[in-house]
This record gives sequence, C-alpha cells and structure tokens, in this order.
Amino acid sequence: MRKAISEEFRADVVALARKGETTKWQIAKDFGISESCLHRWQRQAAIDEGTSEGLSRSERDELRETRKRVLLLEPENSILRRAAASFSRDVGTGSVADPSVEFAPAQVTPLGGTLSRVSTTLHKYPSAAQISENAPIVETD
Repeated sequence: MRKAISEEFRADVVALARKGETTKWQIAKDFGISESCLHRWQRQAAIDEGTSEGLSRSERDELRETRKRVLLLEPENSILRRAAASFSRDVGTGSVADPSVEFAPAQVTPLGGTLSRVSTTLHKYPSAAQISENAPIVETD
C-alpha cells in the first residue's frame, strides 16, 4: 500500500536534490524513498513549475475526475438511448381513441413505462370535466 506523503515533504526533498550537494541515491536513502521515486517527484515538480512539458498535478486530478464521471455517465446514456428507441417505436404503433385524454401514448411514467396502456384504460371512465358538466344542480337550504 502506498504511503501518504505530504506535498511539503515532497517539495523539501526535491529542493534538497536540486541543490546537488549530495547524490540522488543518498537523498532517497536518507528519506526512505526509492531513487526512481525521487526522479518522478523532480520531473513532476518541473512540470508543475512549467519548465517541462506534461500534465500538471491539477490537470492530472481533473482528468482523473473527468474519467470517473464518464464511467458513470456512459451506462446512463446507453439506457436513455434504448429508452428513446423504445418510445419511438411506441409512438409509431400507439393510438389514442379519445382526443380529450390528457396522456399521449409516449409519455413516460415515473416507473419508466409508457402511458399508452393507461390512456386506453382512461377511455372507459368519464373525466372530471365530463362529470361536472352532467352533474345535476342541487340546491341546499
């Protein structure tokens, strides 16, 4: 497992290595890291300072977060594509007998289905507007 090493510690070790007073091998040994690790830290410090080409630490973090987001969104996008294809097929085959029905055949229900079956069921029952129009007026004392 990797050790959590602070940015301050890395910066101090890189600064000491840049002075050139001792060998990289000795600095790495003194601080308990490998020589290749010290080399990577020096290279990343040069990139972060802009003296060398490459991805800075902040760019690398942003790229990592973006890739995570893409991994989350790809399955959602796939589901939405399949749902859109399914709804477009429903629109082509669905029909509504009564134009006063509020639901179009391709509207989505909270559970993800279409309302075409619900619309046909609604035709069997009068709407609230139809009931109120035909309701007798009752006078109360």
